[in-house]
Order: sequence, then C-alpha cells, then structure tokens
Amino acid sequence: MSDPSVDQVLSFEAAFKRLEEILQEISCGEVSLDSAIQLYEEADRLINQCGKRLNAAEQRIESLIKNRQG
Repeated sequence: MSDPSVDQVLSFEAAFKRLEEILQEISCGEVSLDSAIQLYEEADRLINQCGKRLNAAEQRIESLIKNRQG
C-alpha cells in the first residue's frame, strides 16, 4: 500500500487514481481496521484536494465565459 505524504499535493488525475486504489484496497476486505481507518483518512484528504481543484477550475471557466461575454 503506497501512502503519499499528508502534505504532498498530487495532480487531480493522480489523486483520483489514488482514490480508486484506496477503494479497491478497502473493498477487498483484507485490510485491518487500523489500515482501513488510515486509508479512509487519506481518501478524505484526497477528496478535499480534488474538490478544491474542481472548484478552482469551475471559477476559472466561469471567469473566462464572463470575459468573453463582455
């Protein structure tokens, strides 16, 4: 199980891929409770990171549209 640093910022695509990996690890049912909790915490951080990036992208697109419309 790879465990990126808590402070490491991944690209959106890398973070999303890691979320998929975490889901597979938890879904297999072969992780201990402690490991599952750590994976859940990592997933929560990645979800927040992805959400922030998506919000920033949405704001950027809205700004571009407003600028185009005048």
